[in-house]
Amino acid sequence: MGGKDLKATVEKHDRHRVAVTVEVEAERFDAALDRAFRKVVQKVTVPGFRKGRVPRPIFEKRMGLGLLFDEALDELLPEAYAEAVKETGIEPVERPEIEVVQIDKHAPLIFRAIVTVKPEVTWPEGAERLKLQKIIRPVKEEDIEARLMEMREKVAVLETLEEGTVEYGDILTIDFEGFVDGKPIEGGKGERETLEIGSGRFLPDFESALVGKTVGETHEIEVTFPENYQSDALSGKTAQFRVTIHDRKTKRYPALDDDFARDVSEYETLAELRDAIRKEIEAEREKEAEEALRSEAVRRFAERVEVDLPDVMVHEEAHEMVHELEYALKQQGIPMALYYQVIQKDERMLIDEYREAATRRLRERLALEALADRVGIEIGDDEIEADIDKVSKAWNRSAEETRKILEGQGLLALLMRDVRFRKVVDWLLEHAEIETTRADVDETASPTEAADAAAKTGAADSAGADGDGGGEAAHNI
Repeated sequence: MGGKDLKATVEKHDRHRVAVTVEVEAERFDAALDRAFRKVVQKVTVPGFRKGRVPRPIFEKRMGLGLLFDEALDELLPEAYAEAVKETGIEPVERPEIEVVQIDKHAPLIFRAIVTVKPEVTWPEGAERLKLQKIIRPVKEEDIEARLMEMREKVAVLETLEEGTVEYGDILTIDFEGFVDGKPIEGGKGERETLEIGSGRFLPDFESALVGKTVGETHEIEVTFPENYQSDALSGKTAQFRVTIHDRKTKRYPALDDDFARDVSEYETLAELRDAIRKEIEAEREKEAEEALRSEAVRRFAERVEVDLPDVMVHEEAHEMVHELEYALKQQGIPMALYYQVIQKDERMLIDEYREAATRRLRERLALEALADRVGIEIGDDEIEADIDKVSKAWNRSAEETRKILEGQGLLALLMRDVRFRKVVDWLLEHAEIETTRADVDETASPTEAADAAAKTGAADSAGADGDGGGEAAHNI
């Protein structure tokens, strides 16, 4: 259906919405009324007639046309609206408000749909041509040492200490129970708990109070809860804890030598292991820099586009971000209700907090979509299959089964969008001027702050250099 039996026109309604007037030809609407009658007549009772056997004229005279109109509209409006959206090329971002303008037998059905549509994205000429810095953090000796310490930690051996008193770094097995004003603290009791002194797992006062204590005895210690403690009932309160120390252990680490290298790796010497670790970290830093570069390219381009975002889109995006958080917490076994209780906020407040991030994410997505359309970025079946294959390996399923799952959950379209976005970011980088800089910058800094810091480092290095000119240009990222 559609085409010749439906006409649709669009006019601006207000800042973000359009009004779509749809006219469905009389013949099509009458056919919908016929189907409606055959369905409704089975449900009504008219004296003198068996159910389902009431002639149409008598039904209409006794029951009126309202039931038929309602049934026909339930069937026809969704499909006619979908056809009108396709015919006019609009991109709705919410459910429409529909008003029936004309409805009668043997006459065209006319309705009006008012709906918010995806906004137009524009940008000044040349705004997609970016100047970027790819900042690679150099590998230092302390980075290699930290990685070696992680490896030592994995093979450390716990050794029971029979003599002496508790020291920082000791691992204790304890029972404890806390009291405030002589009353037990809710949740303030534990048995056979493992605690490493200095780990910060318990309150600092609690851990430090056990230093110097002996094993095999019960000790009374006093702990003051911070003023900003998560429980209002305990904030700023002084508590007494009864703690029994059952045993005390310490970690014994292997020496950093060739034997250690052979035990924890495929390498024969510690020097070879260090070299391998350096190369591993360098590869990680390269990947990290590449990901940061891609994010910065998207952010910079999105800042240059002009787009008037409808409030409903921002709200829905923020709402989606809350759902993403809920899913992430669920994976960790944390109920959303508990999270709201801890942060002392509700869903509405969280959505409001996410509005700024949602606005930024929307701008970036719409900017990439618009650029992909303008430069003709398309994706082939082989590219989609390659990504499905990656997902199937991660899920340990066949590619065919994975595709069915993705389609069933509505995720295949998102996967296709991600592939297209990846290609349009590739396009941005291919057409950008990229300077590669090696700089020791703050890992927590934003890309802009990192770039500024790198620029300052580069300027300082250039001032003391022999004049070979700054950073290496990298155009094939």
